[in-house]
Amino acid sequence: GRDIGYFNYTMAVPDGLGNEPMRALEQYMWMENDKMFTVTFNSPVELTDYYAQIARMFAEGFEILP
Repeated sequence: GRDIGYFNYTMAVPDGLGNEPMRALEQYMWMENDKMFTVTFNSPVELTDYYAQIARMFAEGFEILP
């Protein structure tokens, strides 16, 4: 029942070993009263299709409790 912003992009993300592998990111953003919430999922680019399904499943079930 909310308006949700959605972004899907790829970028190099530094890891703990000093590498910068390309990652696929999906972000969901929405406003709740005067606060903005952002949930970001990321996966290896070559596994985007698989993990995107899981990310969308989590995003659809996400709920903010009082």
